Amino acid sequence: MDDESRAEFSRLLRGFVEHFQPMGTFECYLVGRLASIAWRLRRLAVGEVRHLNAGKASANFAAQLSPPFVIPLELLTRYEGGLGREFDRTLQQLERAQRRHREKSSIDIDEEKSKLRNELEQR
Repeated sequence: MDDESRAEFSRLLRGFVEHFQPMGTFECYLVGRLASIAWRLRRLAVGEVRHLNAGKASANFAAQLSPPFVIPLELLTRYEGGLGREFDRTLQQLERAQRRHREKSSIDIDEEKSKLRNELEQR
């Protein structure tokens, strides 16, 4: 990844962190994973454009491209589907983790309220 790409990825990651506001190591890991998958999907879109452009170009031009730039469209499509499913699974994991975190926080708050009520009643 060159410096410009690192900066772009950092902006993407910051956006994911701002949106999901992860709490704890596990949620941070999942948010980072989502950003990584989104980045790979972006790269894949660039690869698809290259593939389509290579198909429109002359046979000589397409023959000059190195193998990393000419990937069968079926493979790109399959890879994209796999990444999409991976993104969805990771997002579901994050949502479950955040829901558990919120529920635990709610229980903790209720326990604190109960303790305060008991203390006030004893006074």
